[in-house]
Amino acid sequence: MSRQTPIVPHVAVFHSRVRAYQLPICERMDVLYSTPCTVRGKREEINNPEGKASLEEETLRIGDVYCLPSQGDWTQMQEKYAKFDQALISLAVCLDGMGSYKQTIERANLKMLPAKLSSTVIKAHDIEPDRSFSSIWEQDRWIIPKVERVVIEKHTPKKLRYADGSMTDQANHFICKDDEAWSALEVVYKSAIAHHDQWIDYLKGLGSYQDAELDQRYKAKLNSLFS
Repeated sequence: MSRQTPIVPHVAVFHSRVRAYQLPICERMDVLYSTPCTVRGKREEINNPEGKASLEEETLRIGDVYCLPSQGDWTQMQEKYAKFDQALISLAVCLDGMGSYKQTIERANLKMLPAKLSSTVIKAHDIEPDRSFSSIWEQDRWIIPKVERVVIEKHTPKKLRYADGSMTDQANHFICKDDEAWSALEVVYKSAIAHHDQWIDYLKGLGSYQDAELDQRYKAKLNSLFS
């Protein structure tokens, strides 16, 4: 397959996402050449914490990497990415402050507890410090964990009963004491969604390598970048 001159000097590469409230690792790679379907990238740094061999070069699909035509674009991307990541962390901190329903029950004496810890709960992905892989991260690595307030009737040692009579596991639920707690969470949740939307718009502006080749948005800069 014929090798083509790169349309940009660098691309941004995003690793797999493994946690609900943390974005995947992002790195910049030099573009050595491209083909109709791939980009051959060279890593700027070889991170080798476990003493294992790391790939200095890697072949990547053109639809999976994003164009970085200048140093300024890379700097701006890092800043926007950090803000998006912090918005997710803030959401996790807020949920953690409300308290996991499951963990609270596990630590308590059930005989001393009321029929329910709160009239409503927040249904959201649990906060787990270890690897928390989910297929949804493969489908959309930028997705914001959904947050929903639900009315409950009671709990059992392992379950929650919703107001509609359905039963569900206590995992992925947080205690919501009152409207004030919900309002505070909504502010953080909406902020995370706003950062998500801004990030998606920013990526579209840069374009994946595939999109940029199709619409030739960097064609005018090609000769000056690689002359």
